[in-house]
Amino acid sequence: MKTIKDLIGIKKDKIGLVICSGSSIIDYKKEIDKFIKDIKPVVIGINNINNLYIPEYHLWTNTQRFRTFGKNINDKSKILLGSNIAAKVIKEVIGNKEYILINYIDKQGIPLDYKKGKLYGHYRNAGCLSIMILHLMGVSNIYIVGMDGYSEFNYEDYKSGKISHHCYGKGYTDNKTWEERKEADEIVYNCLKNLFSYGIKFRIITPTMYKGLYDETFFKR
Repeated sequence: MKTIKDLIGIKKDKIGLVICSGSSIIDYKKEIDKFIKDIKPVVIGINNINNLYIPEYHLWTNTQRFRTFGKNINDKSKILLGSNIAAKVIKEVIGNKEYILINYIDKQGIPLDYKKGKLYGHYRNAGCLSIMILHLMGVSNIYIVGMDGYSEFNYEDYKSGKISHHCYGKGYTDNKTWEERKEADEIVYNCLKNLFSYGIKFRIITPTMYKGLYDETFFKR
């Protein structure tokens, strides 16, 4: 089985792109498509994005999402699986397909680090973890799309069903209260700031609630 050790330095000085599953990747699909065509970045995709993109690497860290959507992984994608996903679940979802194990400890208060094949730090979600993985691959600059945040849009619009913060429609986080969403966003924002302070160069380039890390001039409209 391959592990994160096999990824160290393999994409040195390349440009990286993290595609998260926020609804903004639908709104900005034309711009994202052009970016991928022109730049040819190393792409890590998160969760159920296969109806829009087939990433070079497809990362899963949430067991519930993997169980629900893992069957949609395209054969062209290299599968990255967090060490928290049980072997039994992996077997049920992808059978004997090859995957790369991402061994990591995700806990608040632990400094960001990589030691002996294991990542340490507070990441909170697969999007944040992808930034660190691309960094270890040797990627020089990282761009992120679809990291909208749970509270990016008006709460009443969520309740009415006018919009979803997932590109694939409904997700299990839709039932969380507005306060829970805001709290989750604050945690993720702190994780992103820690990654930035660690020295990783990245920018979110589609609309997001994480305003301090958003480059709104990248996709000019």
